[in-house]
Amino acid sequence: MATAPNRFPADSYTVVPIAELTRVTSLADQLGRAAQQLASSLTAPAPTRDQTALPVPVAAVEPAPVKSRATQAEAVAYREHLYQQIHATGPHGASTADLATSAGQNQGRVHSAIRTLEQHGRVFRTGHGVVRWYATEHRKTVINAMRSRIPNHDLTVQEAADALGLAPSRIRELVDAKELDGRRVGNAIMIHRKGALAYIDTIGTTKPTQPAA
Repeated sequence: MATAPNRFPADSYTVVPIAELTRVTSLADQLGRAAQQLASSLTAPAPTRDQTALPVPVAAVEPAPVKSRATQAEAVAYREHLYQQIHATGPHGASTADLATSAGQNQGRVHSAIRTLEQHGRVFRTGHGVVRWYATEHRKTVINAMRSRIPNHDLTVQEAADALGLAPSRIRELVDAKELDGRRVGNAIMIHRKGALAYIDTIGTTKPTQPAA
């Protein structure tokens, strides 16, 4: 029987060690599995947003500080102390600076406490800018004293300023705002006597619209 001719010359054969052949076979298997995984990922449906979203850390929110009962009691006691000081001045009254000096406190804290007393109707003010504070119990005495300073005729701006304890510029502002009854005579302003008395009667009865120093 004839033998098929060998197409590869004898010197073209290479002897491969068993260990090397095993390593190459293992590497080929790994490449095959990697190819299969890649093909599966390309054909799989896209994950939903919920599946891909990373958890967002939520910052801890500290609760707003709550004043302790001790702190609230201290504030009430401090306001009561200021009220007693104002009450003791009678119809003379006291400025914020006077009260701050007496209490040994800064004017900001004193002013805040007095405004609370004012909102509660326990004190009232006269003047504008630098004001004087009075206990409400003394309002009638203070009002009567102011009314007694109004002359029996219409007032000039300066007369009205002296009687009401305001600056002349403030008198003009009140007239322009129709809060004080007056009229212009040429370049001058005259304040009606009845208008001045009516303005005095409102002191301590309405909420102030201007900040006090």
